[in-house]
Amino acid sequence: MIKILHVDKDDTIRFFYKEELTKEGYDVIGTSNFEGLFDNIAKLNPDIIILEPKSPKVDGLDILQKIRNTYYNMPVIIFTAHPALRYDPRSITADYFVIKCFDLKELKLKIEMSLDCRKVFQKVLAPETLRELPGVF
Repeated sequence: MIKILHVDKDDTIRFFYKEELTKEGYDVIGTSNFEGLFDNIAKLNPDIIILEPKSPKVDGLDILQKIRNTYYNMPVIIFTAHPALRYDPRSITADYFVIKCFDLKELKLKIEMSLDCRKVFQKVLAPETLRELPGVF
């Protein structure tokens, strides 16, 4: 089962999206703990992260940069009610940027697209695939 880590300060949002994405067959773990996020990632080993970068205590876009530096191939979707964040240069490192709404079609599509890209990425970097490339190994 695909495991999604959903990081959002709002309990109601996390509950609603967990319900909806669970119906799609995903295992959704929600958290508002930005400070312990890296412990959660290491412990849970999610397939994808959905991140609301707006938080009163930490800058979620700085967290996104740290995720990219540590887990460079982890798909991350910024899922926010703040469209202006799209223009922050740090947001470019997310795989996708989705504006929050109660219709989750776009989010579900971006989840599928992220997971498909991750599969291709893992296959391309697999040792048996690399051995087939000229000049490698």
